[in-house]
Amino acid sequence: MTYQDVEPLRASYRPGKIKVLFVGESAPAGGAFFYKQTGQVHGQFRQALAPHIGDSPSFVEAFKQAGFYLDDLVLEPVNWLSRSDRQAIHAASIDSFAKRLGTTMRLLLSPS
Repeated sequence: MTYQDVEPLRASYRPGKIKVLFVGESAPAGGAFFYKQTGQVHGQFRQALAPHIGDSPSFVEAFKQAGFYLDDLVLEPVNWLSRSDRQAIHAASIDSFAKRLGTTMRLLLSPS
């Protein structure tokens, strides 16, 4: 799964005003992805949050409507790498994430 595979989908679920920002490591290499409604992260978030925000017409749509957004520190999958390689990529991704976070923070702080 590449940046080009997941970012358009992620962007389609970005709320107009983000109330809560969740940060993950990266989309997994195996193809599961939160906004595709597959994988462990989606299942755990749904189990924890659906009783509070609902899941209609879909959980990710309810997630968006609640003002929740999930972004990743690293834009390419790293789950298949060694711990040391992952840590190096995490460190190298901070500036890129901070730039994306700057855009997100402007949305968080914008008046309704």
